[in-house]
Amino acid sequence: SQQERKAMFAEVFLLVGLVVFGVVCLLGGVKGKSKFREVRGWLPFFGHSHIIGATARFPDVVEKWCEEYGVCEFRLFSQKVLLLADPEEVLGLSKHRPRKVQRFPSAMRGVESIFPSVFSSELPSWSAQRRLMTPAFSHATLATFLPTLHAISQRMVKVCAAGGGAVDALNLASRYATDVVGLLSFGKDFHLLDDDDDDKSPKKKRNKAEDHGVLFGEAFRIIGDRAFGGGGVANKLWKLPLIGDSLDGGARIRRELKKKVMDVINDTNRQGTTILDKMIEANAKEDDRQKLDDLHFVGNVVGLYLAGTETSATTLTWMLYAIAKDKCLQAELRLEAKKALGGGANGASSSSSSSSLSSLGDTLASLPRLRSLLTETLRLRGPSPFLMLGNNAPIQVRGQTLEPYEYGIIAPQRWIHKLPENGGPHFDPRRWLTDGLDYRKPPEAVIPFGFGARVCPGRDLAELEVCLGAAHLLDAFQAIDLVSPTALEEEPKLAFSFTEKPDRPIRVAFRR
Repeated sequence: SQQERKAMFAEVFLLVGLVVFGVVCLLGGVKGKSKFREVRGWLPFFGHSHIIGATARFPDVVEKWCEEYGVCEFRLFSQKVLLLADPEEVLGLSKHRPRKVQRFPSAMRGVESIFPSVFSSELPSWSAQRRLMTPAFSHATLATFLPTLHAISQRMVKVCAAGGGAVDALNLASRYATDVVGLLSFGKDFHLLDDDDDDKSPKKKRNKAEDHGVLFGEAFRIIGDRAFGGGGVANKLWKLPLIGDSLDGGARIRRELKKKVMDVINDTNRQGTTILDKMIEANAKEDDRQKLDDLHFVGNVVGLYLAGTETSATTLTWMLYAIAKDKCLQAELRLEAKKALGGGANGASSSSSSSSLSSLGDTLASLPRLRSLLTETLRLRGPSPFLMLGNNAPIQVRGQTLEPYEYGIIAPQRWIHKLPENGGPHFDPRRWLTDGLDYRKPPEAVIPFGFGARVCPGRDLAELEVCLGAAHLLDAFQAIDLVSPTALEEEPKLAFSFTEKPDRPIRVAFRR
């Protein structure tokens, strides 16, 4: 009868509803108990992902929630996340690293799905990979890199002198960083700043640089989406068996990166003693059980390339923007650079006179103002706006016990750096100079390179690379002018993928 059919339909509808409800519960449809102040706007299944939206907005949303809620919690789909807007609590986590507090697994799986390396691994794999890296970044090894750094900086000077007009600062800095990383890390000269190779066409030269930038830029975008889930459900599809890895281009990018890396590793004409050579030498001494397999060796080489080019190039770009915008600061920095490099007004004498700077300590000690500018740039415009952590053992935060991986933990670096005790939101590189004009270290809570045992192994090389590159440009040119944005235009903002870059081109002109 019709009544029986209605009853049966109601039972089926109820059954389907219960199944859907169960699935939603499993996927985060039930909010559960909170231990910290909750961010408003939670929705079943989505959590707060609909508020965050695209990955590019994530850092800005994090800062807004820090201001509005302080220490609080929110959800990315089913995952509870603790936003630790408390510098003392963040620094307190350092005593637990790397054993109890590690990078959050769901974020790091997104990174390791493209290239597994020391930058994303945890114990016990991290210890073995860190041992391979340590000799390559010792101060003694970095001192041997100084002649190469001076030589590549001179290439950059020639490119700017021959440009005859405005230069895209990020493109220039990316070419510089790529040549530096290529030679120092792998003994591979990519010649992106060199006019002595067969590629004489400026257009081809530009395309050559852009080819590198597109490939690695796409890798960073995919890593960022996989790690942080920007864009909603679509960026979770890479986890699907068999086909997921290809849906967002991850499989293709990994193949292309592996081919590039293997070409470098197998190149018998590598120049000099490089970071790669140090790693190969150290790996050969390891016990067979501790040696890196091909996947992780390739991953570490890719990690060196990505970390060494993307972050240094972005930082140098923002430094050039500050130099071009502030003429008084530029004049002070130019005097310092000329004194440190020998005072060559046309840049010609710098390469020879700068050889007297034979150690890492001597070089950095001669550039206190540039180091201060670098510190301020990293504080407010650093490539990493936050750290994504997790705990694999119970820890105490704000009187609450966090069970293993109950929460993802976000340490909001950029927000912490803007606190009054750490310098505030105003950009002023002179704040890191003493009365005697020596460089002084920022407060402990300023952590652009991370903190604890997991601090970035390449931080000293990055500082040396960026400061020397900027010093050579200041020494060689009498004026570095900002072409765009103009003084009347709004300052570029930070755009986030896996790191933060300017949201539009910054163009500068170099004048003798």
